[in-house]
Amino acid sequence: MKVKGAVAAGATLLAAFLGATQGTAVADTHNSSDTYGHTGRCASSHVCLYYNSGQSGAKFTRYYDDNNVQTTLKIPDLAGYYFDSSGAGAGQVVKNNAASGEIYGLHCSMWVYYNSNYGGNVDYFGDSSYGQLWYTYNENASLKAGCP
Repeated sequence: MKVKGAVAAGATLLAAFLGATQGTAVADTHNSSDTYGHTGRCASSHVCLYYNSGQSGAKFTRYYDDNNVQTTLKIPDLAGYYFDSSGAGAGQVVKNNAASGEIYGLHCSMWVYYNSNYGGNVDYFGDSSYGQLWYTYNENASLKAGCP
């Protein structure tokens, strides 16, 4: 009987907590740094978005300087950018068309956002990693990259 009372008390506390937090919008963040190491596709001090999964297809790439600890790359709207290499998706707009990403640089990170101007859910890539876009798969609208 004590277990039932504890479960009931826990359920009451959970309901009170959920009721108190209802209406608060919090973006989900997925750590896309599931795979570490360099794929050989994205150059040093660059961030890359790929048209297809598995870092394949056409590539969008931008340079940042990982030697400068104040460096930040900000693209508030990917609508004016295109996949500029050969392969599937070449010439397509980057916004809402990327499936995977990569950052290559020590102690640097990349955030890919669902909405323009860095809003909504976000996929995170840290310190020379690559992987699938989860929350922003073909729904990517802006990105930031930087080094601490």
